Amino acid sequence: MERRVTESMTVVCLDDDKFILKNVTKLCRSLRPDWNIKAYDDPKTWYKNWRVPPRAPIDIFICDLTLPSLRGDELLKGIVSACPNAIRVLLSEEIEESKAQTVYDYAHVVISKPFAIEDFENLFIHAERIHQLPFSHSCREKLGRCTLLPVLPKYIVELQSLLAQPNYETKQVVNVIGHEPALVAKLLQVANSSLMGFRRTTDSLVEVVNRLGASLVEAIAVSMSVKVVGNKLTAAQHESIVEQSIRSGSIARHLAKTLGRSKVEEDKVFVASLLTSIGSIALLSQDVALDQLDNSMHFQEGFADTHIAAAYLLTVWGYELEIGNMILNQQNFRFSSIDDNEVLTSIVGIAGLLSKVKTKHDFHDVVSIVPEPVQFVLIDQMQDMLGIDNE
Repeated sequence: MERRVTESMTVVCLDDDKFILKNVTKLCRSLRPDWNIKAYDDPKTWYKNWRVPPRAPIDIFICDLTLPSLRGDELLKGIVSACPNAIRVLLSEEIEESKAQTVYDYAHVVISKPFAIEDFENLFIHAERIHQLPFSHSCREKLGRCTLLPVLPKYIVELQSLLAQPNYETKQVVNVIGHEPALVAKLLQVANSSLMGFRRTTDSLVEVVNRLGASLVEAIAVSMSVKVVGNKLTAAQHESIVEQSIRSGSIARHLAKTLGRSKVEEDKVFVASLLTSIGSIALLSQDVALDQLDNSMHFQEGFADTHIAAAYLLTVWGYELEIGNMILNQQNFRFSSIDDNEVLTSIVGIAGLLSKVKTKHDFHDVVSIVPEPVQFVLIDQMQDMLGIDNE
């Protein structure tokens, strides 16, 4: 079970509809009675009232999309600079998918009306997880000032909601993802890959979902569906990023299996490897050049920018801290550790490097940085993992 954050957080709720405002603040206080929950009904005066007297920094800012004098997304634009540490949340009626990105440019999270208790409980859990990531204050502010962030498509949210249910059926998953031809094609490709260990090919989506399992299907769907705002990434470039992340995930899974890890652990390293790509996609929204993704933002020393961006966004979207920490720390190789998570993190890291290998010389450069026992395993599995003949 995850450790709950003990310190109180500050939440600001703003809505001109006093009935909705009352319900939201009442709900927030019932879920986190020890938190500092503040309510305001005027988008023009709330900040003045907030600043006098001085208050604690805002951790979560919640507002309605449709305010009388200022749209909620425009209000959040000001929050980016005024309160960069805050998780920015929009309450909204359903919006057409084609208009979602424009509306949500400055929001981290969108909660659809009518909302449910679970929507806010999940929001608060995700906020608590964010505070447990090893980010400095400066790093959090830099992350908070990022805008035009990727938005999860509606069908991904539906898929995550379905998979969170204890008794979902495979056919229900197929019904959600079956209308996405590019995703279906990619899932078939992965499920029929020799690296995944299946000897018989299939064209049945039901069998594909059963083969890969829920966590892998969700991870592949997320990596394929998250888009860069505007025209900053071509379809071919996006496909290349996704392909490399799937290759990295497949290598990680194969290596985990070879090292005797459990099926659950095989899936963990696949998901962490695959979702590392979210960081690259997110930073491309910030006008970062493809060849400068790892160190252009200077978020925090000791971590690659792409890894920080991926861990941050995925945690905001509801992924477990374990995945975020594996992505963050994958540059640290600790194969000899007695901590299982450190070993799995090392597998993710070495798989990421191996996924970029093109020649035997490149391969041996990567292998040289790991302990000898792991070197022997990698050399023995070189043909199976990378298609490079060990002669």
